Amino acid sequence: MEKLLFKNDKYSNSKISWKKISKDKEKWINHKILCLFEKKISLKEIKERDTKLINSKVFLITDKFNNKIILCEKKKSSFHNSLILEEVYNNSKYYSLMPYIIGDHFNGSFKHLKILVERLPEQIFLQSKINDPSNQESFDYKETINKANNFLNLYASKYSTLLKENKILHKKINKLFLENLKLNKLNLHIKDEHKKLYLNIDLHPHNIIIDNVKKTAAIIDHDSSFLVHPEIAIGFHLFKISRHIFLKNKKVKISSLKEYLNKYIKELNRLLAAGNNDLKLSYLLDAAVVEIFRRIIFIIDDYFVNKNKQW
Repeated sequence: MEKLLFKNDKYSNSKISWKKISKDKEKWINHKILCLFEKKISLKEIKERDTKLINSKVFLITDKFNNKIILCEKKKSSFHNSLILEEVYNNSKYYSLMPYIIGDHFNGSFKHLKILVERLPEQIFLQSKINDPSNQESFDYKETINKANNFLNLYASKYSTLLKENKILHKKINKLFLENLKLNKLNLHIKDEHKKLYLNIDLHPHNIIIDNVKKTAAIIDHDSSFLVHPEIAIGFHLFKISRHIFLKNKKVKISSLKEYLNKYIKELNRLLAAGNNDLKLSYLLDAAVVEIFRRIIFIIDDYFVNKNKQW
């Protein structure tokens, strides 16, 4: 089962690498984009992230004094991101400057997990503290939970058709998914439907940078932050982190992993001030299932309703 669940994905490579860009592109960025910012940069070199990014382009800018800064190009504004130093709008795109943070993405090692547990909790709630919740987009999971609990009746046929049309229905993991739903009826729910915080709903390994030398952890992307039930955001985060740990380690001592995660959750509960409703690991992982189904349902609806074949 582990071989089916924990295969390499786009987050497998934790090393952050950069590639050279053409002289024409460098000239365009320098004279058409960097000049728009109040911060003036005496350019020495520009490199681009050497990986395929879905919603952005990321450049490493080095000035003549060897100072480094990050330039991001996106279709949507990142004004709510506490890391943004400055943002400008040009030709239907948003360009922002961010600090250059030394380190690598969370690599799934217990060394990285220890640093994450000790250093990341404060940052998870930082955006919620500095952003006015009344101005933020809210996620309503009631419909998702209803659809997920009735997935077999509402989506099983479409799910199978989508997989068949994309020639992946035969894969064992896809068959096991439906078989498991038939054997174990879902009863997803949220304990406190009124409690919401402005949190990152997609805090995966590539949104986290760990510095092994300074023992620091940083969240570098807040574009997937919304008003959400904290247990769903935190639960999905723990799921993505745990999955990466199983992926990157040949053997995982479950007791050690639980010890780290429970320490992490204890600190998150302290910051969350959950009181008598302290979040437990088992409940958080159940809450993660809600977000997993939201994504599955979104893909199916997008495929059949909007005829979006990218899936």
